[in-house]
Amino acid sequence: MVEYLENLILDNWDRWSNSTKPINLDFLKTHAGQATRNKKVGFFVFNQDKPLIFVKTIRENIYNSVIEDGFERLKSINNHLKDGSVPRPIYCGYYQNTAFSLEDAIGGKQFHSFKKPEDLERFLKWFFKFQQLMKQNKERKGDQLIDYLKDLVHKFTSLYDPEEDLKALIQKNVGDLEKEIGSLSLSLVSQHGDLTPDNVLIDNNQIKVIDWDNFEKINLPLFDLLVFLQRWSAIRDISFVREYDNIIKKYLDEFSIDKKALKLLVFCYYLLDFLRKKEILTGYDKEYFTERLKEIKNSNL
Repeated sequence: MVEYLENLILDNWDRWSNSTKPINLDFLKTHAGQATRNKKVGFFVFNQDKPLIFVKTIRENIYNSVIEDGFERLKSINNHLKDGSVPRPIYCGYYQNTAFSLEDAIGGKQFHSFKKPEDLERFLKWFFKFQQLMKQNKERKGDQLIDYLKDLVHKFTSLYDPEEDLKALIQKNVGDLEKEIGSLSLSLVSQHGDLTPDNVLIDNNQIKVIDWDNFEKINLPLFDLLVFLQRWSAIRDISFVREYDNIIKKYLDEFSIDKKALKLLVFCYYLLDFLRKKEILTGYDKEYFTERLKEIKNSNL
């Protein structure tokens, strides 16, 4: 495939790049990370030590839809964000019935490299702008929230078939939340879906965000922010929510979300976080999730 991609890129160089056309290109395979779940593979295409294009493909063509869908999602976010903070989609095609896509290679340092308050403020400025653009003219009301929660629980238990003690704890949380939700309603806000600090880069003091394959798969507000803050803080328990209370409160205020919805949103965050990245529930996962559910049930969020 590498030879085919090199010829394809060089043949279309004038359309896809503003730089001088090289004689040949270098390819560097990236680490798999969580991409192994969907059998994805990534390559950086270099020209004279400068990354120009990022290639996504898969190991088995039964997963072609992962590449096709991801490319469409990248095109969608490019219709919203035109500030250079997201990769530009270039091309989606096939090599021997295997899908691949090309997008701009985004340079910069991963956000985990930065721990200064001003860097977090820079990210949050971008993030709130992004979320305002993603606000939908739709809401989920109390009964719809309960239906959504129960559907999420059904997906979780169907996928993992947790043991009875964990099932009972999940249902206890659902019952408690059902009593508290009442007449609440939530604005729907499209989410990045995997907004970890690893997917946030800083380049010349500008925020760049990559890996939009899960964009718009989740439209529950606050999810992206909880993903980012939990990974950023490296706090395992739900105390990270209180650690960043001022940021979370600002988000709730920005989208007119009743504070009573926070416990629901944190519970859904943990369910969704497992569903989007885990194929099985290991013993460690069960212990981790059980502890989080106990904390949520007993918390005064």
